[in-house]
Amino acid sequence: MIENLQREDLDPIERADGIASLIDRFGISQTEVANQLGIDRATVSNLLRLRDADADTREAIQEGLITQGHAKALLGCQELSRRKVLLGKCVREGWSVRETERQVQALSIESGGSSKRVDRAAPTAHVVDLEKRLSLHLGTKVALKLGRKKGQGRVTLDFYSLEQFDGLLEKMGFDPNAQDQ
Repeated sequence: MIENLQREDLDPIERADGIASLIDRFGISQTEVANQLGIDRATVSNLLRLRDADADTREAIQEGLITQGHAKALLGCQELSRRKVLLGKCVREGWSVRETERQVQALSIESGGSSKRVDRAAPTAHVVDLEKRLSLHLGTKVALKLGRKKGQGRVTLDFYSLEQFDGLLEKMGFDPNAQDQ
């Protein structure tokens, strides 16, 4: 079963159903499943959350019309009829995950979910996930700050020694000793 879940040709819904089956069948925790699959526990949790998706959203994921990130954002809309409208627009207009999150948030504010202004300083779930994955990839803390304009922002990499800094430069393919010509 573990080997089946590690196959690359499974869609996120199939993975989520398989993980849920493992948890139910063997009574193991999300952390244990994550360790067995060699993935982060948060990834397991996010996959399992997809099982809460309605039939239309599940179908869109399975057909490759939206990603797991889009679905996660859409699940923030509790009202199914509104979620279906957002899903349709997301697919037709080719929204990014970030745009999908913005649209869900805007709809929530519109429908009285929250009257406060959207705080741009608060990172979205997608940004937090991206920071975590970049941090793991680079081996250091990574912070992403979105700019005021769409598509702009800042990436901050922390380093704690010159050796770690040199390692970061190497991972980015930059040789500080090479002379630019």
